[in-house]
Amino acid sequence: MAVEPEDVGALADAIVHGAEERLVADLTRALVDGLADGIIGGSQAEALEALARANRARLDQILAEHASKVSGEVRSRTLAALERADARDVSDLEAYYGAAAVARAMDGASAAWAEISHQTALGLAEIVARQNIAMAGAAERLWYEVAGDAIAARNLGVEPLDRILARAVCRIAAHGVETIDYKSGIMSQIDVAVRRHVVSQASQAGGRMTLARLAAIGHDLVITSAHYGARPSHAEWQGRPCCVSGPKLVGGVQYPGLVQLTGYGGVGGLKGVNCRHSIGPYYPGVTDLPDLSFPRESGHFGMTSEECYEAMQRQRELERRVRGTKREIAAMEQAGIGLETPRYAQKRLLLGRQQQALRKHCEESGLVRNYPREKAYGVGAQPRALRAAAKAKAAGRYRHPASQERIDALTSGALAGVRFSAPPTYNGRIRTPGLTKVGYDGDGRKYAGPVYIGKQAKPGDAELVDTILHEELEARIWLNRHGSERYWRLNSAGDDERHAYIQKIIDRYVRMKGIS
Repeated sequence: MAVEPEDVGALADAIVHGAEERLVADLTRALVDGLADGIIGGSQAEALEALARANRARLDQILAEHASKVSGEVRSRTLAALERADARDVSDLEAYYGAAAVARAMDGASAAWAEISHQTALGLAEIVARQNIAMAGAAERLWYEVAGDAIAARNLGVEPLDRILARAVCRIAAHGVETIDYKSGIMSQIDVAVRRHVVSQASQAGGRMTLARLAAIGHDLVITSAHYGARPSHAEWQGRPCCVSGPKLVGGVQYPGLVQLTGYGGVGGLKGVNCRHSIGPYYPGVTDLPDLSFPRESGHFGMTSEECYEAMQRQRELERRVRGTKREIAAMEQAGIGLETPRYAQKRLLLGRQQQALRKHCEESGLVRNYPREKAYGVGAQPRALRAAAKAKAAGRYRHPASQERIDALTSGALAGVRFSAPPTYNGRIRTPGLTKVGYDGDGRKYAGPVYIGKQAKPGDAELVDTILHEELEARIWLNRHGSERYWRLNSAGDDERHAYIQKIIDRYVRMKGIS
C-alpha cells in the first residue's frame, strides 16, 4: 500500500540522476574552467572582480538553461509515482471491501487525492529549484574565495603553478556543489539534499493519500512495512499494528495510536526525514504479521538487524569518501592536471586505498557493494585508482614531441578543409596528447579554446592528425550541444562513449580524404 520503499528509491534515483545531474555537471565544469583560466592566465589581484563577474554570469546562464528541464522532470516523475501508488491503494481496498463499496466511499473525492499529488509535485519542484539557487550562490562565493587565495599564492611565487591549481580545484570539487538547508542551516552535497527532499516529500504525500483513502471507507487499523537493517529508533515500531485515530480496543485487542507508536508527523518518526516505511491497512486475522527477528536475514549475514544498520552506515560513509575523492580527481583532470602533479597522483593512490577499505568492509560484513553509490555525482567518466607501479608507466606514455610548425602545416595542408573552432596550439607541457578548454564568457556565451596539442603516443603525422581532429570534435560537441540531441547526449556521456563516436568520425574522414 501507499508509496512503497522501492517506489521512493526509484523516484529519488530518477530525479537525482536526470536533468539535475546534467545541471551539476555543467556547473562544475564552469567553476573549474573559470578557475583554471584565471589562474593560468596570470590574473592579478585587481582583476579578481572582473573574473568573479564573468563567473557569476556563467553560473546564472547555466542555471537558467536547466531550470525548466529540472522542474518539469521533478513534477512529472513525482506525479506519476504518486498516481501509481494511489491506484494501488484503491486496488488493494477493492480486494478486501469490494469494488462497489470502495466506489461508494470514494464517490466525489477523486479530485482531493489528485490535488495532493499535484501540490506535492509542485512543492517538490519548488524545493529543488530553491536548493539549486542556493547551490549556485554558495558556489559563487566559494569560487571568489578560492580564486582570490590562488591568485595571491601565485603572486607570492613560493609555490609552483600546478600545485596552486590542484589545491584550488580540489576545494571547488569538494564544496562547489553544496547547498544549504534553510531550516537547519546544514550544508549538504546537492545530490544528498535533493534525494533527502524527494524521499521525505514523496513518502509523506503517499502516507497522507493512503490515510485519506482509509478514512473515507472507515478503516482505522494500519500497519507499517518492516525491513531488516532499519534504524534502531524505527525498528521499535515497524511492523506493529496500530490505530490511526489513537489508542483503541478493537475486537478485544488493545492497539496503540499511530502517532503515539511511530511518532508520525515528526521529523524523526514515521514519514519523517529519510523514512521510507510505508503504511497499509491492517485486517485482524487476515494480515500476516512480519517476524521482526528476521531469522533468514540474521542467519545469512550473521548479525542482528541493529548490527546490520551500523554496518550499512559504515558502508555509506566509505562510499561518500570514494565519491568525494573521485570528484577531486575529475576536477583536476578537467583543469589539465595529471601525474606530473603530486596532489593528483596522491589522490588517485588514495582512491585505491579507499576502494580497498570498502571492499574489505563488504567482504567482512557480507554486504553487497553498491557501485552506483560509489560514482562521483555530476561526473561523466569515473576516475580510476592508481597503483604505485602504474604511476611511472603512465608518465612516459606520451613522449613524442610535435611542433607548431608541423601543426600549422597539417591544418593548412591535409586538413585545409576543416573550419577549426579555435586554432590548435602546441604545448609540450600538458600531459595528454590534446586538451580543449570550454566554458562561458562574461556575456554567458559558450566558447571553445584554447586548443592545446601536446606530446603524442606515436611519432608521425597520422597520430598528430588524429589528435587535432579529436580536439576539434570535442569543441564542436560542446559548442553545438544545445542545438543537437546527439551532441547533448555525447557531451553528458562518459569519455568512452564520446571518444568512440569521435574516433568513428575521424576514421571516416581520414579514409574519405586519403590521409595516411
